Amino acid sequence: DHYVSPDTYTTNGWLLPVTNLTSASNIFYWTDEATFAVVKCTADVIAKNQTNTFIAIAFFEIRKPTADWLGTITGVIAVDANYGSSTQPLLHFGTRRDPNPGITFNFTNDNLKGYSNNYVFSCAQFGQSFWRRSFNGIAWIVADSIGAGLDTQFPAKVWPTNQPYGSFSDSPATAFVSNDTQTWRGNNLSMQLLFRPTGPSIPIALKRIDWDWLGHAVYTNAWELEISPTNAAHITATNAPVASTPAWTNNILIHRTDYNTNSLPPFK
Repeated sequence: DHYVSPDTYTTNGWLLPVTNLTSASNIFYWTDEATFAVVKCTADVIAKNQTNTFIAIAFFEIRKPTADWLGTITGVIAVDANYGSSTQPLLHFGTRRDPNPGITFNFTNDNLKGYSNNYVFSCAQFGQSFWRRSFNGIAWIVADSIGAGLDTQFPAKVWPTNQPYGSFSDSPATAFVSNDTQTWRGNNLSMQLLFRPTGPSIPIALKRIDWDWLGHAVYTNAWELEISPTNAAHITATNAPVASTPAWTNNILIHRTDYNTNSLPPFK
């Protein structure tokens, strides 16, 4: 099965391996495709104080659906109040106020490999979050995610049953803090496309889009975007196959915070 923790931040998720191999009622799921998978079952039959061992072998062709999963940079990094409902300036990548999110994810051209029952496509994002702040130009606060993990919730998006196409977007942003003079914000992320048959089943990862962004803002009389190559967004992989089901032990909303009175480079 696939375990997802019920806590507020959904901080854990992983496959549960089949450990009781002596039960006749085991339920298990395939997590990747195979042209010739073998399942072997052994049974001992005891009769008249004599044990007879019987072996049964079954062969399976495991088919894994697929689809095209493509990412497009559709927004820009900016410092202004043109993001969402807030009237305060933010450092943001893309916006929620007009049709220009930071990055857009689209899936099309699904191929179910002969599967004909109901299904759902969904997506979930994993990676790391970074935040650096400087106040009075001297002291630094470093707030990194405590490790790679889930981004916010699992899944991030579920499309309607049997819908063979869909889109989603992400527009990360951060607010400014009083007395700060510099702010960096960035992410390294991987958005995965998932497939799940309806009924008893688990989600299977099909494809991934890897991307990152980093923004740097400075304050003099007002917050402004630093004119620097630092402010950039990239897609480093798109439509890339994924061989495993998602597993994580952290949520990137959970940060560690370090305080340092000496100047630090914006990133390690």
